[in-house]
Amino acid sequence: MDDKKVLPKLEPGLICGEWKLLERFKGNKENGYAADWFCKCSCGTEKRIKEYMLKSGSSKSCGCLVLKELRSIVGTKFGRLVVRDVVKEESSNNWYAVCDCECGKKNYKIRKHNLEKKGALAQCKNCSMKGIRTIDLTGQIFGYLTVTEQAGKRGSNVLWECKCVCGNKRKNTGSALTSGDIKSCGCKKYEEANWKKHGQYGTPLYTVWNNMMSRCFNENNQAYHHYGGRGIIVCDEWQDVKRFIEWCEGSGYKEGLQLDRKDTNGKYEPSNCRFITKTENQNNTRASVRFKYNGQLKTRKEIIEIYNISLTTSYNWEKKGKLERVMLYE
Repeated sequence: MDDKKVLPKLEPGLICGEWKLLERFKGNKENGYAADWFCKCSCGTEKRIKEYMLKSGSSKSCGCLVLKELRSIVGTKFGRLVVRDVVKEESSNNWYAVCDCECGKKNYKIRKHNLEKKGALAQCKNCSMKGIRTIDLTGQIFGYLTVTEQAGKRGSNVLWECKCVCGNKRKNTGSALTSGDIKSCGCKKYEEANWKKHGQYGTPLYTVWNNMMSRCFNENNQAYHHYGGRGIIVCDEWQDVKRFIEWCEGSGYKEGLQLDRKDTNGKYEPSNCRFITKTENQNNTRASVRFKYNGQLKTRKEIIEIYNISLTTSYNWEKKGKLERVMLYE
């Protein structure tokens, strides 16, 4: 059974948000039998507030907090608009930002919510009707999407062709991209739902799978140029995390082992992969470091074991020239 929410005990002198409670008035027929408090705001405004609003936290000030937050955007530039003031429209009870546009239009009003949503694409209606583009988004990255080119318009909104890390392409409006409403072609939501559905999210093998997918398909990954940039991909079967984990569990996976491709130029697929130790994996990379000693090429670990020396001694040998570092590329 869930614990009931403990409401604060209200008494004179208590501070609730910006309100200071001064005097309590019992409920009567006129106020719907709801008790209220005579309060004073930190800005000096005095007002009677319903008791349940103070307990729930739905009333924290006379409105000065909201105004303070709104005024923090004054002077900020959103796209082609610069905020000069914020005003409240009494008829709708909505807050509007009063802006100047780069086209010369003054005192253009726009809802604060819409202004922040449009972000770098914000502009006045005159600019929108003229088809003036606020900013060229080509090449910019939003989540899993990379903008490739402009792709016409949908009504008054400019469309942008985007390529997802999974390879899919889709068209999105600039406002949807800059506001963060769209971050992928849809594969991200599907994958997250699939991972959580099968209970694999956050497991060690899920981490192995996620890193493998990122190296091959995410151009923002630091190692992408060694994998996806060279044409290394993940086979269709393993793009399903469940199928990948089933293969791992049946192929001798143990904690501490690493996924390795037998052919370093081949793709990730069952016939080309295995689990090996960290040392073996380091020796199997395309660019392996070897040390030449007595005419033989060995890894540092092999030299330490063969000649029974310490790690510090091996570095001293290298510093003195007894070990010659050699880079091998497969």
